[in-house]
This record gives sequence, C-alpha cells and structure tokens, in this order.
Amino acid sequence: MTRTRLMPLAGLLCLTAGCTSFADRGTADPTSTPSSSSAPTTSTSAPATGLAVTAETDLAVDADTVTGARVVLGPDGSPVTLVLTSTGATVVASGGTTPITGTVVGDLVATDDGPVGVTLTADPVSPDPVLGLFPLGDGQVPDGSGPAARPLPLQPGETAPRGVPLFAATSADGGTLHVLVEDTEAVGATVLALDPGTGEVLDTAEVDPGVADPTALELAGLTPTGDGDLVVGLTLDAADGSASVLVGLDADLEPVGDPVDVQPGDDRAPLVALTADAEGAPVALLDDPAAGLALVEADLGTGEQASRPVDADPGTRAAALAVGESGAVVALLDQDSPTVVLAPAGGAAPSTLELCSGTGDALAVTADPDGGFLVVGTCDGESLLWTLG
Repeated sequence: MTRTRLMPLAGLLCLTAGCTSFADRGTADPTSTPSSSSAPTTSTSAPATGLAVTAETDLAVDADTVTGARVVLGPDGSPVTLVLTSTGATVVASGGTTPITGTVVGDLVATDDGPVGVTLTADPVSPDPVLGLFPLGDGQVPDGSGPAARPLPLQPGETAPRGVPLFAATSADGGTLHVLVEDTEAVGATVLALDPGTGEVLDTAEVDPGVADPTALELAGLTPTGDGDLVVGLTLDAADGSASVLVGLDADLEPVGDPVDVQPGDDRAPLVALTADAEGAPVALLDDPAAGLALVEADLGTGEQASRPVDADPGTRAAALAVGESGAVVALLDQDSPTVVLAPAGGAAPSTLELCSGTGDALAVTADPDGGFLVVGTCDGESLLWTLG
C-alpha cells in the first residue's frame, strides 16, 4: 500500500460573509434511525468483492474539526475531495489545497469544466442564505480573483432554508447542474436547473411526492439516471403516516411515472442516501427499523422494487453510498474504526472492511471507473482518502 501526504498551499482563500454557522448535510450525525439487522456482517481483510485498501492519502485537515466530506472525480479522473469542518471547508485536489471560509459548501459535483461546489452564504437582506456556485479547477478558484473570490450568485437569486441539506447532480451531457433544495415557505422540495458556468437559473420545478398534506420532509438525495432523467429521494411525514419516496423527473423537470414508496411497512424507515448503479438505475439506502440498513432498487416506470439487506450490526448508521461494477459500498458511522460495508454484485453476502486500525469514521464514498472506490474519512486525528481496488 502506498501512502501520500498532501501539504496545504501557501495562502488562504477567505470568503467574507456575515454568517458561517449553517449546518452542513455531511455531519457525522445524519438524520437516521438506529436500527437492527437480521444477521451480523462478516468482518474480513479479504472481502468477497476482492477489494482492499491499496493507497492512503493524508488530506492534511485536522480530524477533530471534521463534520463531513464529499469526493468526486475531476475531468482527468483524479479525485477532488471536499472536507467539511466546523469552521468552513477544504478542497483537496491534484493541484493543491484550498481552505474555504465565509460560505457553506453544501455539495460538490463534477462537471466537464471541473468540480463545482454549491454554496449557501448569509445575505444582509434575506432571512435565508442565498444559493451560489463555486467553480474549482485543480482545487483552486480559476478566475484568479484570489482572496476576494466569492461564490457565483444565481441569476435570478434563489435561497434555501438555513441548516437544511441540499443535493446537486449534473446532467448526462454535463451541460446542466441540478440542485435539490427544501422550500423556504412550505413543506416541499424544489429542483433547480442551472448553467454551471454562469449560475443562470434555466428552470425550476416543485417536486410532487404523491403524499397529501405532508407535515415534515427530509431530503435524501438527487441522482441522474442512465437515460438522462433525474431521481429525487425524500422522506415525508403526514397525518396518516410516513413515506420514503423516489420521484422521477425528465430533462425538462416533468414527472416520470408515479412516485415509488420504498418504505417496507407502516413504521417510519427513512432514506439515508441515493445514487445510481453502473447502468444508471437508481439505488437507495434505507434505514429499516425492523431489518436494518437495506439497499433498494426501484423501477420508476413500473413501480417494481427489490430490497437487499446490508446486514450491518444492530444500531449501525450510515453516512454515504456508492455503487460500481463490483457492487455497492456503504460508509458506516460509529464503528470502532473507519469501516465500510461491501455488498458484491450478484448477490453474494456483504462483508465489512476496516480502512485503518485507529478510531474514526468513513464519511464519503464514490465509485472509480476502474472498478474500485474512493473513501474519505478520519482516523486517529487525520483526514484521509483511501483507494479501494
């Protein structure tokens, strides 16, 4: 195994704003219900997927301040990592390290022109933070404005509730950036279609979850599909019960089929994460209070769905999900060491993999086109990027 240490570049990118205390969605304490599993997970250093830690990179961020993370692949295939902290964020890429303060980076996505952060920044007029885009090239702001750089505001301006998570995804052709936010004045969700280069709002759509008169809503994820559509994941509460739904939208943000409720029974089972598999089909991670964490595949055209237990130990919580050609990887929280669950393709029994022998958490994961995975987490005071292959 190789180990690399990336040192921060000289100079601090400081984004001045009136508030830096918005809660991010990548905290190590996401909204989910501790649950039990019907069977224990096998812990092994040689899991059935054949995956193991092949490289470890020190991201040079103090783990004591870390609240969450994201990782995406840049245009050249190299990882770009967003480490969220109690005071801001740090972007680590092949070109260097950029600390970001004064705005909250809610999500990080890859575009044809490089990674783009979706931000929330305090506004002197609006009671809610305003949405913006933060383009990054090789970990650095590409327009050369240095410490004076600020997030690119949307045109026209849009806001999102303070402290509420947001999710972003790019279209199949890379020309449109979609952002899922919670409504500021009602219990509901909205998808924005944006030009990732200019911040122009191209279209907006309110998401119809198929639940009458919801009293509470949690955003769970946004993912593109292989046919160019989008899937929104929501968990809702209403007077007559709860639902965890997947909602399809086409490229024009029009509904595709009917919302599919993947909650297996009457008991509340929130969605934890949402992504797409190698063929572009949606895969959700559900926290079932009766059966523990489970992977759910749903056909939004027919409403058919299939569930597969992750087999995590009772009470296990998850931070992130990624699916690749070799199977699915779930980043777990609150383990003795940073740990992921590997669920192999083809239905073989899941297994766990400890990423290091120290204490910490696995916080983010993405699939590598080569069949492996990249995982971001903490271990013994360090923030690390692990390569699984």
